Amino acid sequence: MKKTILIVAWWLVATTAAMACDVCSAASDLNETGLLAALRHHYLSLSWVREHSLSERPFGADIEDAFDRLSLQGRFFLTDRWSVGFDQRFSTGTRTQGTLVSRHSGPGDLWLQSGYRYLNLRLACNLQIMAEGVASLRLPTGRYEANLEETQGLPRAFNPGRGSWAGRMQHRLALRYGAWGLFQHVAWTHAAATADGYRFGDSFQASALLYHTFKPRTLTINPWLGGIYEHIAADR
Repeated sequence: MKKTILIVAWWLVATTAAMACDVCSAASDLNETGLLAALRHHYLSLSWVREHSLSERPFGADIEDAFDRLSLQGRFFLTDRWSVGFDQRFSTGTRTQGTLVSRHSGPGDLWLQSGYRYLNLRLACNLQIMAEGVASLRLPTGRYEANLEETQGLPRAFNPGRGSWAGRMQHRLALRYGAWGLFQHVAWTHAAATADGYRFGDSFQASALLYHTFKPRTLTINPWLGGIYEHIAADR
């Protein structure tokens, strides 16, 4: 039977803690598909995210940054427990300061991932528990210019790519009771240095989503309420 899954985000609370972050929203390198990762389904997802920030200056014009990211993601189960996936983005960063507008865009780095679902329990009380570990590898395939600040006056984080290999470890836990569910996710990312010796700071992300499932006919609707915490260390 063919099913369509519709996920509606009612509210998302995000908290960011960063050290020496030129552009915090640009420095974030995590783009989870949310509830799709909690469900045991093959999926192919095309999503668009826009982030906006404003830096007020006591002297001179304020700085306004906007980032648009188009992401193609997929995950496919090889067995009941093993899965593989990918994440490919295309992003555009725009900085506006007074009448000056600078823009930088291009393809991002390709992420490849492998996951193992080590826990999948369905208890007599109608409670289902799922847990999996995921290891990901970032390939330096995206657009990266080390001299971006000199050529366009933009911070290095405006690059769609990061110019280096990186690894990520993730853990996902999903609890489901009837039509209600709770999805929890944590991730830690470590990047190698670029060819010019620059290294983006390690990052830690944690999120929790509470959702409810409605199933009118063949359509599954999952509105959710959740929060995200992210910490990005200083670049070196």
